[in-house]
Amino acid sequence: MENLKPIVLPFALGLDEKGRNIELSRDVELALVFYMTRRELKELSSTFGMKLRVGRRLKEGPQVPNATFAMKLYYPAWVTPVGEGRGLIIDALGLLREVLRYDELPDCDLFLREIKESPSIEAYLATLKSHIFTFLDFGGSRASVSTLITNSSIISDLQTDMIHYSDEPVANALSLNPTIPWQDALKISEMLRSAGADIERMSVAKEELTNRTSSWLDRQNESVEALRKEYLQLMGSEAVEAKIDELHQQRRRRVSEIEDEKEKEVAFLESERTELENEMAALKQKRPVLIQTLQSYNQQRPALLDQLAEPQKRRNELLKTLSTLTAQLENEKAEQLRLADMAETRVASDTELAGVRERLSQLALRIAETGKQINEVEHALRIEEEKREALQGSIIKLTKEAVQVSRQISELDASLDENDDRIGVIPHLIEGVRRRKHEEILQVDREYLLKATEARTRVGALRADFAGRIDRERRIIKEVSTRSERIASNIDELAKRKSTFIKDLKSNTVFVPRKIELTSPGLLQIPFYLVAYSTPVGRKYILYPPLTAYQTKKAFLAGRLSVRARMKSLDIIREWLLSMLQSDYAFEDKVGTIAEKMNILTRPDTWEKLVKGLTQLKNRGWISKHTSSKVITTFSEYFRPKEETPEKEELYRSSIQTEG
Repeated sequence: MENLKPIVLPFALGLDEKGRNIELSRDVELALVFYMTRRELKELSSTFGMKLRVGRRLKEGPQVPNATFAMKLYYPAWVTPVGEGRGLIIDALGLLREVLRYDELPDCDLFLREIKESPSIEAYLATLKSHIFTFLDFGGSRASVSTLITNSSIISDLQTDMIHYSDEPVANALSLNPTIPWQDALKISEMLRSAGADIERMSVAKEELTNRTSSWLDRQNESVEALRKEYLQLMGSEAVEAKIDELHQQRRRRVSEIEDEKEKEVAFLESERTELENEMAALKQKRPVLIQTLQSYNQQRPALLDQLAEPQKRRNELLKTLSTLTAQLENEKAEQLRLADMAETRVASDTELAGVRERLSQLALRIAETGKQINEVEHALRIEEEKREALQGSIIKLTKEAVQVSRQISELDASLDENDDRIGVIPHLIEGVRRRKHEEILQVDREYLLKATEARTRVGALRADFAGRIDRERRIIKEVSTRSERIASNIDELAKRKSTFIKDLKSNTVFVPRKIELTSPGLLQIPFYLVAYSTPVGRKYILYPPLTAYQTKKAFLAGRLSVRARMKSLDIIREWLLSMLQSDYAFEDKVGTIAEKMNILTRPDTWEKLVKGLTQLKNRGWISKHTSSKVITTFSEYFRPKEETPEKEELYRSSIQTEG
């Protein structure tokens, strides 16, 4: 893509006295990396029972932990604009994946064409019937695997850092190549625009439906009013016969029977609802007991965890004691061997040899005593381990019982939901019974009118005819109105779901700084520092995420530099990269090849930048001269000039003397 805008996030930021982020120079960034590298080297040396050694690094052998290489790398992400100065962030390596579904609209064009072309209200009603389910749901769903970042913590962290972005191209660092093309990132913003267009189309369809329905209903009401006036004119001069009265009584009896039958059905449904409500009340009384049991389990578990901490603490103390005794035993054996050699070679006088033999006797007793102490400590370790395993078994058992109670609560809640659903359905069933009652009564009315026409003269026939015509017209009016409102409600629901889709997508956006002016996806570069350490047990990788440096102050003590990870939400990316280095040997070899070219430990300008960065940290009062000297001394041999040119040697010696 032409004119690709790089958005490079800072690796290191500082905090001023008011807790606000401040930008740091690249030299300070480099100094902080070496500061953390030295701290890691010190911890590794302590782990393997060594002191952090400086100078003559290459002569110490593979047993001494040291830094093999250190380089900066960038994890890529796309920032695609969505308007209003906001953008969506897409993982360009596809690590964070999820399925994104886009709902397709029903055929709005066909619906609009058919309601516009309806020649009569009957045809219009038939069109509404044929489309009664058109807008009940979307026409389909288009699923696609998206790498859109929806984690609110990651979005918040990236939003904070974008304020301090840089648009300088990445240099002297490994920038991981995106596996997700920028066109895929652009598809998400296009999806947002399509969703907005869909809402507009549904709004047009609803407006056209409302206008057409209103027009047809006005015409139909005018037709009903004309029929009513004509009927009144014809019936004004006619008398009602006696037989019609008898038929009317028969109708009333039949209607009474229908009403009694339907009321019994309603009473049965009401009784069923009462039983369900009683059952729900019993379940609700049982639920607090289960909740209390679950809470009791949850309260017991922290206590067991606290008890588990004590054996672990005791175990750590015993391990420390065992390590000390083992080292003491090795020293005593070495001393015994040295004195034994002296006694055998007889290089001393008889008096001195007697002293050596006395010393050997004492060492033998001390070695035996130390061995006995080691056995006692190992026995105590086994006892503490058995305690810890017993406590862990109790915790596991308690957890299983809590899961079982939780499952019972879930089943009880499911029963409550099922009964609640049935109770919710009963009013609709009652309404259905009453609707059938109404329909049956209407059927009785039609039969009554049919029998009345046999006993009536032309006036009776006209009455039935007019009643039927008016009833038909009114039913058409009601059905057109009902179906139109239902379709309009369905359209509103689909539009609401589309709006929710847009809102959900936009909730994952970030504010893009105005200076960036994105018109197409920009490449966001998230910085890390990868440092490889050589240890007696093999190579170890540390991947440092973006960090924040600040000065902590304590009463009566000088300030101290503190460094913390600024984006803990990126741990998933950091862990993935480290797992790739540990499990994918091809990837590790490739990174190692690149590191040979971008290793800051071998770059000629690193030493000068390191000295400048440490000087700036001292000027800020974040580190002491003593701390700066430690960092300089630790890495001095890494940068000793291989070619003894006067300029390089002078720079190197002046740095050592200044910090020393």
